[in-house]
Amino acid sequence: MSGGFFHYILFGAAVLPAISGVIQLVYRNKTPLNYILSATFSCIGFTILYLWLFQSGSIENLRYLIYHDIKASFLAGP
Repeated sequence: MSGGFFHYILFGAAVLPAISGVIQLVYRNKTPLNYILSATFSCIGFTILYLWLFQSGSIENLRYLIYHDIKASFLAGP
């Protein structure tokens, strides 16, 4: 039972940065900082979503996504 709850928490933790990245792009007065924050939040959300897919075993069905988390981690920053 706790494994299922952990998967919901992990999925929620992946969706929140993605939503924050979209919110950064919706602002009217955009600065370069908004674009940088949007890219960073999107990369972090993708990395956590990749971890969720790996933990649930769904990554085996999506073979084209294997090792893309490394690229997203480097794009998010050191």
